[in-house]
This record gives sequence, structure tokens and C-alpha cells, in this order.
Amino acid sequence: MTRFIPLIFCMLSTYQAVSAEEVYKPFVAGRFDSYLSAEYFSSSGNYDSGGAKQNLISGASFQNISTELSARYLFWDKFGIYTGLLFNNVQTSNGVRDRANSALAYYSFGADLEVYRNLNWSVYVDGNYRMANESINVTGDDAIASDGANEAIVSAVTIFQNESWRFYGKAGYDYRTEGLSALVRYGVGGDYSFGSLKVGLNLPGYATVQDDEKTATPIDRDLVTTRVNGGSRKYYAVNPNSLEAQIYAVYNWGKDLALKVYGGNTITGSNSAEGFTGGLALNWGFGMAKKAIRSQDLPNNSNLPDDEAGFKVDTNDGVDQGIFQKSQTAPAPKKK
Repeated sequence: MTRFIPLIFCMLSTYQAVSAEEVYKPFVAGRFDSYLSAEYFSSSGNYDSGGAKQNLISGASFQNISTELSARYLFWDKFGIYTGLLFNNVQTSNGVRDRANSALAYYSFGADLEVYRNLNWSVYVDGNYRMANESINVTGDDAIASDGANEAIVSAVTIFQNESWRFYGKAGYDYRTEGLSALVRYGVGGDYSFGSLKVGLNLPGYATVQDDEKTATPIDRDLVTTRVNGGSRKYYAVNPNSLEAQIYAVYNWGKDLALKVYGGNTITGSNSAEGFTGGLALNWGFGMAKKAIRSQDLPNNSNLPDDEAGFKVDTNDGVDQGIFQKSQTAPAPKKK
């Protein structure tokens, strides 16, 4: 762990701050954003293969704190790149023995492209590759702090927003190595703005769409997680499915600094952990220039007849309008 301290310090000193995933991304050339987030997850139970809740064995527990650092930059209005690091700190108990493990779980690299925008609607696509820093040692004695697999994720996000409301819908495909199942990751949500404060609801989830290589023998995974992770199916689960509900608040200090606070709980799932999530995310950025207003985004008020609504010059202002009219006769030339 100590070998990563210089790298963390370097990122913090360069970017000031760094996040949990932000779906409402700005698409403005030259914009730089950095994020820092910390998320706490606590679980005392699982969802079984049929979706019923099951408590962990007596005295067992699972807790995880995830810390993510990331940065994003846009070279053009519609295209950005980003990178980040994800650290996990896991504390578990199987009722007999307590375990703890801290690890750099993933490096991530990604890019996003805005493919459509008008006054209220926008759509962008996102590609992200997460490279695992560690693999699962099924005979080891350390708590498992990640799925231990590389992930390639592609997704599309649709956003609607006006002066007060924002809504989003998201769907994507997550291919995972090491024999783990492939997932569809999805989410919907929205918030309302009270000036600098936004309050909203978020529903993130994922579902298995391609079977795990251990589908026929899930006990192989369960024996490992029962021994080192208190039986929790937060990581290394076979064919997991999960849906969570979160409420959140975001406070903005101008356009450059925002703090997000959120909390929630899983509401349904199968072959996955059931528990509470709470977190903080800080976003700092700069370079938000105003976009040029495009002619197609403005109403066409030219050449309107007098009986139609639209812009007209007020001629009833007490000024002789004749002085603005062109003379119909050319002035006589001066005599030499």
C-alpha cells in the first residue's frame, strides 16, 4: 500500500479533488473536472438465487469503504477522456475470525462522446476499461476486496434538463474476465434545483445477461466467501443481480465546485449482497466557457407579419421616425 502513497499525493496536488460516477457531464472544450469520493457499504445479509433475503451466519458481517479518484478533460465540445483509481478497504467477520484488507482494486481509463443535443435533451455514449490490480486467491486467507476481474463497459445515457429539473436514463453492457458473468448496468433518476441546492433520487442497478462459468457449481464461490468475507456476496458472486434506491443532495459553489451527499439501500436482487450505502463526492473543475448559441436553437422571428407575435421595434416612443427614413431624392450637387 505504501508504494501508492506518492501516486495518490501527486494526483491530489495536481487535481485538488477527485468521484463517484457523475452522469450529468459537461461537454465544453477545454473543461477539466476532478473528483474525490468515499462510499461506505454495510451488509448483514444476501439475496438468494430466488430473490429472498438471507441473513449472514451468526456473528458474521461485511463492511467496505471505497475511495475513488478520477479526472476528466475535454479536447472538443463533444469528446472527453478520463482516468481514475479505485481503492477498497474491507472488514469482514465469519463469526469466528475478523479479517481486514486494503487494496488498490482498479485502474480505469475511459472516453465519452456527445452524439445529440438540443435545448433540453442530450445523449452521450461512454466507453470505460477497468483493469484489476489483484486477482482472487481461492486458497488465500485475506478478505476479498474486489471481483478481481478486468471489465470493459460501454453505455449510453439520455438526459433531459430545464431550469429546475434534471432526469437521466442509462443502459450499458459490462464484459468481465476471469469467468465472471456479463452484466447489463442500468439506472434512472432525477433531481430538482432550489437555487444552488439540488435534491434528487437515483436508482442504479445491474443484471446478469451471460452466465458465470460457475453457474452449475456456485458452491465453489460460496465456500471462499463464507470463509474470508463472512458469506457476503458483495464480491465474487455467481450471476448477481441488484437494484438500489438512493436519495442525494448536491450543493454548488458557482460552476467550479460541488459537494454531493447520498445514502440508500438495496431494494431487490439475487445472488448479491443486501445492505446500506452512504457516501460523499466532491467535484472541482474549471474551464466552463459559454457555448456559442446555434441558430437552430433559437425561434425564427424574422419576416413576421404585423399581426403575428414576435420582435418589433417600438415606434411609439415620442421620437420623429422620419429622421430614420432614407431620402427619396438625391441632394443637389454643390456649385463650384
